Amino acid sequence: MMGYRVFDHTADLGIEVSGGTVAEVYAGAALALFDLIADATDVRAEEERAVGVDGADEADLLVNFL
Repeated sequence: MMGYRVFDHTADLGIEVSGGTVAEVYAGAALALFDLIADATDVRAEEERAVGVDGADEADLLVNFL
């Protein structure tokens, strides 16, 4: 099960994401970012797309994905 929480951070905001799989963590991070930009409660998925990104390490990969 994925989830996230937002917390205060010196730079701006922090997001802590949890999930049972790597895919759930990425989906949770994307949802958290989207929810901070817009109200995601009334948004529903109408299509699914594959996305490809590269990164030097896992943290870089997640940042590039977002």
